[in-house]
Amino acid sequence: MDFLMATAIHPLFKLPVVRLLNPEKVDAVKSRLLFEVTEQAVLDTSEGSSPEEDEEDDFFKALRTPGPTATEGTNSTRLSKKIRKELESWYSEKQRSKVLVQAMFPALSSAAWVDVFVKYNTAIPSNAAVERLFSQGVDIMKTKRASLTSDNFERLIFMKGNMDLLKMELSPEDSE
Repeated sequence: MDFLMATAIHPLFKLPVVRLLNPEKVDAVKSRLLFEVTEQAVLDTSEGSSPEEDEEDDFFKALRTPGPTATEGTNSTRLSKKIRKELESWYSEKQRSKVLVQAMFPALSSAAWVDVFVKYNTAIPSNAAVERLFSQGVDIMKTKRASLTSDNFERLIFMKGNMDLLKMELSPEDSE
């Protein structure tokens, strides 16, 4: 469901692409998006901006420039209704620019829209996959196989890394 949320909140794809990918989940994605943006908007108005935050290191600073936000005393259900109306009109708009800027998001609580966008469209950096690949390479490149060509080595790494996808297991004598 997260990849559908990432698609729905991306200004270049939006809900029509979700309809193409998974038509049954359109209403669920729409309601979840509405809930998360409303929740984030309420959090943004109650917290305000934190002065301790180091804006120099903020990668998404350009998207978070000050814009119209929900007012302090806004009722959550009233805000939700406003965001729902804005969401409907935003989905019908066509984006002409390919560069992401804050103006591409709905004006009401745009900081909340950007926060939800960042939540679903940011990869979590990790080197675990690379370390796993290196350890598989050590398992394959033994002294007996020192004359393997680079193409055969790549194929063996690929096959070993994707064994779970192929639903196959190596027998003990094949792994040596």
